[in-house]
Amino acid sequence: MPKSVSRAFLLAAALWVTECVLGNECVVGDCENGEGRMDYGQGVRYDGFFQNFVPHGLGRMEHPNGAYTGNFERGVPHGLGAMTFPDGSKYQGAMENGQKHGNGRVDYPDGSVYEGGFHHNEKSGKGVTT
Repeated sequence: MPKSVSRAFLLAAALWVTECVLGNECVVGDCENGEGRMDYGQGVRYDGFFQNFVPHGLGRMEHPNGAYTGNFERGVPHGLGAMTFPDGSKYQGAMENGQKHGNGRVDYPDGSVYEGGFHHNEKSGKGVTT
């Protein structure tokens, strides 16, 4: 998974949170303080839990640059989750403030797999690529 794809996903997430604060269309449920679906336009959608109109708790964000399913804290991926990217790469593991941080696994389109540590979106510490 190229760094540019990961950075594009994070930028999209940040823009998405900004749009959330400005308001968009809650199409199902309680997008203020409950469970619902918010449509942000341009192919961005969030299904899950909200706190003060911001994704918070378990949910799924879909965006043209990929998707994230897992825990959100104040609008960004934080905790355990899974990301998919347009190139077919998949990440499962720990997230901190919207970045891969902690233990995780990346499955690449060519069939190779990296399992190990991440620090601020970069491979870090002991890890194994197979």
